[in-house]
Amino acid sequence: MIFVTVGNHNQPFDRLLKWIDEIALEGIFKEEFFVQSGYSHHSLKYCSSTDFLRMEDFEIYVKTSSAVITHAGTGSVMMSLRSGKKPIVIPRLYKFNEHCNDHQIGIALEFEKKGLIYVAKNKGDIINQLKASLTKNSQVSGYESRNQTLLKIVEQYLDNLFKDT
Repeated sequence: MIFVTVGNHNQPFDRLLKWIDEIALEGIFKEEFFVQSGYSHHSLKYCSSTDFLRMEDFEIYVKTSSAVITHAGTGSVMMSLRSGKKPIVIPRLYKFNEHCNDHQIGIALEFEKKGLIYVAKNKGDIINQLKASLTKNSQVSGYESRNQTLLKIVEQYLDNLFKDT
């Protein structure tokens, strides 16, 4: 299963859903697409979908999918990375009324610089990156959450602060 998510932002992301529906129709990939479509208006004809998912279900879809296609929201990208997936990321764009500004471009470029995601700008990019991702069984290498490092620093600070009391 290829999992597609547009996140929970209240503007539609029909551009992505139209591309995914066309890709599913073309039958290039033997796997089915499951789409979390959010507030989008495009009615998917060739994919299974739901508007929204509970966080627990979202996590299951990310973990059990063979590939993740997502908007450039940090929550969706980070969930993919934590699950060992290298997602295909399509930033929502202001010029298409998909978001209030273009901050998702910057987010995507930063993750791409680190080699953690694929960035797609069009349907052809999605197809090519999905082929590569599925062929390589693309896993993230080099991603390390800094949460544990931060927790150790805070723990050491607190230990030092209270060791004389």
